[in-house]
Amino acid sequence: MAQPQIGGATCSNATLNRTYAISIATRQVTAGTFGAVQQQVGTAAFDGNGNATFNTTINSNTAAGTANTTQATYSINANCTGTLTAGSLTFNLIVYAQASGFTMTGNNNSQAVTGSGTQIAADCNGGGAGTFVLNGNGFGLSGNTVTGAADISGLFQTDGMGNLTATWTVANGTTSTTVNAKGQYSVGSNCQGGITVVDSTNNATYVFSFVVVGNGSNFNFIASNPALIFSGSGHATS
Repeated sequence: MAQPQIGGATCSNATLNRTYAISIATRQVTAGTFGAVQQQVGTAAFDGNGNATFNTTINSNTAAGTANTTQATYSINANCTGTLTAGSLTFNLIVYAQASGFTMTGNNNSQAVTGSGTQIAADCNGGGAGTFVLNGNGFGLSGNTVTGAADISGLFQTDGMGNLTATWTVANGTTSTTVNAKGQYSVGSNCQGGITVVDSTNNATYVFSFVVVGNGSNFNFIASNPALIFSGSGHATS
């Protein structure tokens, strides 16, 4: 098998020995109908000895903003593939680019789960001013019932002082809705943060949880309001 790492490097459990930003999506489908969906964002800390701790925030079709901690074990082969086990879930794990990231896909008897890890930004500077393009996908909700899939794209404008304006479009089936929102954001020294914005047109409040990644100009997020959950990524336009 070809080496996934650059330069022919070999891997072992010690290859994963840092904390990553993590994004996870879970789907349960029964007879063609979504029974449960989850979207998570947070961190995954690997100790280099086969143990990992996931600290995430979860949005689902039954609850939003749930804090979760999961213990896992992992094993990495020399070719940089391996497995990760968390509770009843076993994932195929692939490490790439000198351990700057990894992908994971797993399942149990009722769920299919996919996720990825990315380097957390070294310095977030409290969240600077800028314009960010974001895109994502998720699910429309009616109570606890998943009513359909949704795709999202748009722009965030931050002022560097905790204020934010946003415009994005939600495409849900044959319906397209434009959201114009204003609100506040905060970023901690751990490069994790939150955003709360209110759509002035539909009087809907959206709550985001995010992690800043890479060189500090990108982020991964989950978001929710009572009728929608979605996850995705944001990227600075310049």
